[in-house]
Amino acid sequence: MFASVVLLILSFFDVVFFFIPSPVDPILNRFCFLIIALSKKKTPKFEGALKVNSMLTKTERLFEGKVFGPESMAVDSKGENKGKSEVFVENLPGYPDNIRLSSTGGYWVAMSMVFTEFDNMLMYSYPRARNVLAKARIKLCINIKHSFTCLPRTTFAHGLLNKIKFSLEEHKSLALAFMSLHFTCTKASTAGPNYGLILELDRNGHITRSFQDPTGSVVPGHISEVYDDGNVLYLGSYHSSFLGKLEGVTGMLITLFLLILSALDVLFFFLPNSNFDPKAVRPKFEGALKVNSILAKTQKWHEGDLVGPESIAADSTGTLYAGLADGRIVKLEGDKVVDVVRTGKQMTNCGTPEAEPTCGRPLGMRFDKYGINLIVADAYLGLLEVNPKARTVSTLVPPSPGMNNRPFRFVNDLDIARDRTIYFTDSSSKWQRRQLHYSILEGDNTGRLMAYHPKTGEMEVLMDGLHFANGVQISPDGDHVLVAETGALRIMKYYIKGEHEGKSEVFAQNLPGFPDNIRLSSKGGYWVGIATVRTDFFDLFQLYPRAKSFTAKVFSLPWLIGKTSRNYGLLLELDENGHITRSFHDPTGSVIPGSLSEVHDDGDVLFFGSFRSPFVGRLELKD
Repeated sequence: MFASVVLLILSFFDVVFFFIPSPVDPILNRFCFLIIALSKKKTPKFEGALKVNSMLTKTERLFEGKVFGPESMAVDSKGENKGKSEVFVENLPGYPDNIRLSSTGGYWVAMSMVFTEFDNMLMYSYPRARNVLAKARIKLCINIKHSFTCLPRTTFAHGLLNKIKFSLEEHKSLALAFMSLHFTCTKASTAGPNYGLILELDRNGHITRSFQDPTGSVVPGHISEVYDDGNVLYLGSYHSSFLGKLEGVTGMLITLFLLILSALDVLFFFLPNSNFDPKAVRPKFEGALKVNSILAKTQKWHEGDLVGPESIAADSTGTLYAGLADGRIVKLEGDKVVDVVRTGKQMTNCGTPEAEPTCGRPLGMRFDKYGINLIVADAYLGLLEVNPKARTVSTLVPPSPGMNNRPFRFVNDLDIARDRTIYFTDSSSKWQRRQLHYSILEGDNTGRLMAYHPKTGEMEVLMDGLHFANGVQISPDGDHVLVAETGALRIMKYYIKGEHEGKSEVFAQNLPGFPDNIRLSSKGGYWVGIATVRTDFFDLFQLYPRAKSFTAKVFSLPWLIGKTSRNYGLLLELDENGHITRSFHDPTGSVIPGSLSEVHDDGDVLFFGSFRSPFVGRLELKD
C-alpha cells in the first residue's frame, strides 16, 4: 500500500518536471526496469528448480578491492533462422543480464536483480512515476556536472534470449546519464533485500538449476555474467569490487569451445600443428591422493622479505639458502634474510619478467659434497658456482654456445653425483623462462637432460626431446637420475650406471598436476612439488593443437592460464617404484595456492620453495 502511494505521488510530480528532458520513454518501455515484452503473469515462485538455496554463499571473492565492475559482453548469431526472433524464455524472477554457455549443454543467465513488489508495480502500472524518477536524477546530474548535456532519447540494444543491454554509442555524456539513472533504479529496487541469483536454462528455455544467495552476504545481486570453465564458475558483476569464484560445477561443453577455437585458427593463419601428446584421464583424488588440508597448516616463513624462493639448499652446517625472483641468492638465518650474491646485474626493475635476462633468475640449487660451494642453475646465465663465504660467482657452463648448435635457453634444475658430475636440465631450446606458458601450451619438446664433467669441462646430452625438462634427482644408490617432464605430466628415469646404463624409461606418469623439482624424502622415497593441478580445460587443450595456436595469437597466456588454473596446493611423495604413497593438499589455496616448486626435507620439518610466493613454507612433520 505504501509503495502505491509513493508511486502515485511520483506520477503527479511528473507534471512539475514536464519541461525537463528525460532519457526514459516509459510508454515504449526503454529503460532498465523494462523487459522486451510486458506480461501480466505473476512473478514465478521460488520452488522446484528455483527452490531457495545458499549455493552462491560459497563463492570466493577474487581480487576483492582491486577491481570494480568486472563485466563483459559478446553476441553472436547465425543459422537458417538468422534474422528471425521469438521468445525463448519469459516471466523470469528478475532482470536478466549476460548469457553464457553452460558446460552441461545449456545456458547460464546472470540475474542483475530479483523482482520486488516495488519493481512489479513500477514496471507495469506507473509509467509517469518512472519518468519523474529519471528526470529528478538528471536534474541532480546537471547540478553536479555543469557541462553535462542530456540526450532526449537513449538507445538500447535488445540482445539474444530476452537480454537487455545498454548501448553506449557516441556520447560520453550518455554513459554518465546511464550511471545516474541506474543508481536511481538500484535505489528503488533495493526496497527489498539484496539477493544473488543465477539461472541455468536448458536448450528449450526451461530453468534447470538456480544458485542463490538469499541474504546477499557474499553475492548481493548485480551479477552480470557467468563464465563456466567446467570446474569453476566465475561470476562477473557491473557493481561489485571482486570477481566471484564458485567451485564444484563440472561439464564437458569446453570441447565445443575448443573445436570452435580450432576452426577460428584456420581463418587467421595456416600454421603447422603443435607437438602434443594426449594424456590419460587424470587420477581421482582418492587413496593416497585423498583430499586433506595438511598444507593449510604451513607456516609462512619470512613472509614479505623475499619473492619466488624457487629452490632451497642447506650447507654443511644446515643453514638454508634460497634463490629469489630478483636474481639474489640469500641466506636464511633465523628471522633474518641475508643477501649473499646476485647471479646477474642489479637493476631497479629486477624481479620483473622484462629484467630477468639481465638480473638473472636462480632456479635449482645444490651444495657440493663438502657443503661449501653452491651450484646454481640460472635460467638465463647457465650453470654457476657460488662461494657464499667469499661472495663470488663463477660460470661453469654459459648459456651459449650450448650443445650441438643449440644454446641453453632455460637452465632449470640440477643434482650432483658422487664423482662430481653435474646433471642438469635445459627446459627448452626455444622458449625462455619468462615465456614458459608458451612452452607448456605449445607442447614444446626441445628439453634436454645434460651431464657436465667439471674435471674435464666436457658435456654430453643424455636425453633429448623432453616436454619441458624440469626437476632433477639422483637416486640414493647413484644408479639412475629422475627427470620431471612437466609438459607430459610424468617423471622419467635415466640409468647412469649398471647394466641399463644409457637407457631411459617412465618412472611415474599421468600425475594429477604439473611436476616441478624432485627431492629426496627422509623416509626413503621422493618429494615432488606440483606447480599447478590439472583441470578439464588443460587436459582437453592437449587434444586441440589448432585451438592452442589460435589462443596463443589472441590471448595473453599468463592471463589465460591464471584464469583457468585452480588455487590448489599439492605435494606428492613417491616410493622407489614411482607409486604415490602420500599427498599433502591445500584445497582452497588459502596458504599454499599452488606454485609449489620444491621440498627440502630435514627429517623433522619440510621447507617449501615456490617460484611465485612471497615466503618459504615451513611445515613440521608429525607421524
